[in-house]
Amino acid sequence: MKKAMILKAALIILCFYQSLQQTSIAQPARFIWVDEITDQRQIYAYFRYDFTLKNKPREAIMMLFADSRYHLFINGIFVNFGPARTFPETPEYDTCDLSPYLKEGHNYIVDKVLWNGMETFQLLKNKPGFIAWGSVSRA
Repeated sequence: MKKAMILKAALIILCFYQSLQQTSIAQPARFIWVDEITDQRQIYAYFRYDFTLKNKPREAIMMLFADSRYHLFINGIFVNFGPARTFPETPEYDTCDLSPYLKEGHNYIVDKVLWNGMETFQLLKNKPGFIAWGSVSRA
């Protein structure tokens, strides 16, 4: 079984993260992954993003989806796991308000994503991937 792959570089360049950095350029969200598809199963990927906030946002909504599963952490605090249970033919994304976990100064978001690599009664065998996007409302 392949060991967990850790990405130290900030690979998630999505509109949510850009808005946290207070830029006005919105980028469309896209699926990302760390390597080519393999025949192995139970592959974990870690995505981390570090950023600094001048002020704590009033609201920070993040939508996310992973094939197959994810665990979301903000500043070391477990926030959510998913995705929500749906039919494989019509997957749905999860919505989380991150504002209770964000603070003025240094913050970091970590997503631990699992790709099963096999078909189950809940999942079809798809390409691995993770996607996130959202919006930030300032105070």
